[in-house]
Amino acid sequence: MTEIKIDMGVGVFSTTRQATRLMAVMFFMVFLTVPAARAAEQDTQLWVPVQIIHPYSDAWTVSMHTELRWKDNISEFGDLILNPAIHYHPSKSWHLSFGYYYHEKYGSSSDEQDIFEEIAFNKKRGDLVTGYQLQLRQRFFDNISGVIHRVRLLTHASHPIREGPYFLSGHVSVDFNLNDKHEGPVHGFEQSRIYFGIGRHIGSHTRFEAGYLWRYHEKRNGDESDHIIHLGLTFNTKEKGPSRKPEIRDRFH
Repeated sequence: MTEIKIDMGVGVFSTTRQATRLMAVMFFMVFLTVPAARAAEQDTQLWVPVQIIHPYSDAWTVSMHTELRWKDNISEFGDLILNPAIHYHPSKSWHLSFGYYYHEKYGSSSDEQDIFEEIAFNKKRGDLVTGYQLQLRQRFFDNISGVIHRVRLLTHASHPIREGPYFLSGHVSVDFNLNDKHEGPVHGFEQSRIYFGIGRHIGSHTRFEAGYLWRYHEKRNGDESDHIIHLGLTFNTKEKGPSRKPEIRDRFH
């Protein structure tokens, strides 16, 4: 594999080999959770995220992510998520993000409010877009004193289907909590996700995705294995080019 080098003005970063190794490690870690997931409580859910992206300039972008979730075999509304963020682009392929995350859990007394910081690298080779994200999050819960620190590793890919408006997409992620409050989220590995979907560009500003997301979630009161129907809508205020193909700055979540 040819090695790609990116210069951000602060040094030379060799990315391809390290990113490929990271992707392999993440898939292996998710694979290790499969036996435990078979014994976990199973649920079918529906998640509906809606995101608005506004490129303020070549260097700055703002976004607003809202998500509704239904649980218990899609029989009960369970979660509301609000996630505004600002993104700085030091180069075409890199972005640094800072944002706020609000998670209201209906029927629970442990609503969550977070602050997060993220660094992401995206690249395009031919029509294939791939990306890697490292996110640090400071988590605050209504019924837990202090802060829980979490790290998320995520890798994603998307590719158009021929020359039309349709495309394939997918991602894998793993989450780790770095400290233990002896209540609430578990210490160490907490959850993993794998997503596969198909999307369509609608006009010059909007895209829709429908897919399947599997989440394995370790909890103190019993682990969960969730099978999720994922329906997402994204609106970008910047007009997309006539190709309607996935681009490096299509994803900010």
